[in-house]
Amino acid sequence: MFRWLEEYYRIRREHIESLRHCESCDVLRAELATERNEKRMLLQHIITPKDWSEPVQSIDSNPMPILKGHKPWRVRQQELELEDKKQHSRIMQEFRARVDPAKTAELEKEMGIGNGEKITS
Repeated sequence: MFRWLEEYYRIRREHIESLRHCESCDVLRAELATERNEKRMLLQHIITPKDWSEPVQSIDSNPMPILKGHKPWRVRQQELELEDKKQHSRIMQEFRARVDPAKTAELEKEMGIGNGEKITS
């Protein structure tokens, strides 16, 4: 008469056991064990006293401030203009060094443009 109740409890017990043992649960348990082991090793490493046989060397250089990498456009534009002016003056100095003033005066006389004279053609 109570055979169906026994069968019900047996089926229920098998179902609960099957829920306790699944592959994803095994994977999660293995990962949890790994994490616990790593945590234990890390704590052990932190807690154990270290033998500092060598003294820590200090850095003798001057510290440099950390600057942000962004420059406003106006500042960058002024820097570029200043570089262009310097490059232009350098090029003009090189050009003037290559030009002979005597030849320039002679050519101006031939063309009639030197000493305020106008070109007549």
